[in-house]
Amino acid sequence: MLNGNEIIARDQCPRCRSNGRDNSKDNLAVYADGHEWCYACSYHRPAKLEQRIEKLITTITPETNKAPETIALPPDTSLSLPEEVISRLLAWNLTFNQIKIHNFMWSEDRKSLIMPVYDGYGQLLMYQERSWDIGKRKYMTYGKPTDILHIITNNPLNKDTIILTEDLVSAIRVSEYKPAMPLWGSDIPLQTIRRLASRFNTVGVWLDPDMKQKAVRDVLRISQYVPCFFVESSMDPKFYPIDRIMEHIDISGYHMFYKDKPTIITDHDKEIT
Repeated sequence: MLNGNEIIARDQCPRCRSNGRDNSKDNLAVYADGHEWCYACSYHRPAKLEQRIEKLITTITPETNKAPETIALPPDTSLSLPEEVISRLLAWNLTFNQIKIHNFMWSEDRKSLIMPVYDGYGQLLMYQERSWDIGKRKYMTYGKPTDILHIITNNPLNKDTIILTEDLVSAIRVSEYKPAMPLWGSDIPLQTIRRLASRFNTVGVWLDPDMKQKAVRDVLRISQYVPCFFVESSMDPKFYPIDRIMEHIDISGYHMFYKDKPTIITDHDKEIT
């Protein structure tokens, strides 16, 4: 689609013509939005009103026939994970069954763990890469995670509390106790907040320790639609055994709603990187 600043034609400038110039009849530039400009004498003719209105409508109206963005996994993606990667996942207390259920894959070319998300029909919606290469970003996301409500739960009938986490692995671990959903490192859109508010009675936010300020902002936004609390801890959820995950959620939720300020659980567990 052309933008308004693209020249679509050349014509004779009326001012230059009246002065006996522009015999080549190409001084006047005609732009896609309808306005005209002469580079010889600075003559200017604005776009007609109906052209400006049409341009405005085109700008603010999405293209209904635009092809959706296609997402494809790296060509060398394989279900065979290197032993080192499996060890890391097991150190996060994931089980082999969870690794299989969530279709964790490996790209040797990118040296990255591939974590895909599919819809109910097996169509790939998005995926996230996790790299341990210090020269690369830790996470790379492909697709539009803000459009996806990827709720992980062992009990679909549980509508009590959902916990929002920073990453997929943390969401998988938390889902052993409560329904959970990863934010994929993105801000939570208002539409997603409303969808969660219609499905759950309470929302908890448990982000990485260095994301405390963002977690508090998320809680304030979400609280306008549904009761919400944040879980403060010294490590990501994926670094805890399930009993500590349960403890953090229960104590944080209780003190957020029934005490003046939340309890901070300080622990000295060694973080596995």
